[in-house]
Order: sequence, then structure tokens, then C-alpha cells
Amino acid sequence: MRRILLSLCVFLLLPVSALLAKSAVETLERGETSLAAEVVDGDTLLLENGTKVRLVGIQAPKLPLGRAGFEAWPLAEEAKQALEDLALGQTLTL
Repeated sequence: MRRILLSLCVFLLLPVSALLAKSAVETLERGETSLAAEVVDGDTLLLENGTKVRLVGIQAPKLPLGRAGFEAWPLAEEAKQALEDLALGQTLTL
């Protein structure tokens, strides 16, 4: 179940137009593979190879992330924890 959810999140990285266009889907190639090393917030993670991955198609609640005077949105920590539970330490293929 965890791998299915992780696969679903990775597919969210693809542009919606590519998912809708059959010819675009047929030409997709696997991207790089790396370990999910750090979760920044509910929709951003860093891979071990230095790649920053933003999940598209969702808007996770925001964390301050060093921004002065910025208050965390409700459920921001829970969103980050959910992505950590799903992806942290997992090998991901873009």
C-alpha cells in the first residue's frame, strides 16, 4: 500500500497535459533515481543527490521555513509528517 501511495505521489510530478495526451505518455522515460533524504514541508522534499522535488497538483499547508513573521498554516506540521511517513528513506524514481 505504501508503494502504491508513493507511486501516486511521484506521478503527480508529471504535467497534467502529459497525463492526458496519449502520445506524451508513450514517450515518457524514467528519470534519475535517488533516496529521499529530507522532507522540507508537505509538498517538497530533497533527494540524496541534491535534487529538490516539488509535488505538483497539491497545495500543502505552509511552514515558516525561516521567513520572519510568517505563521505556520493549520496542519502544516501534519502535512510534513505525512510526506515523511510516505517518502523519507525511500528510493524514488522520477
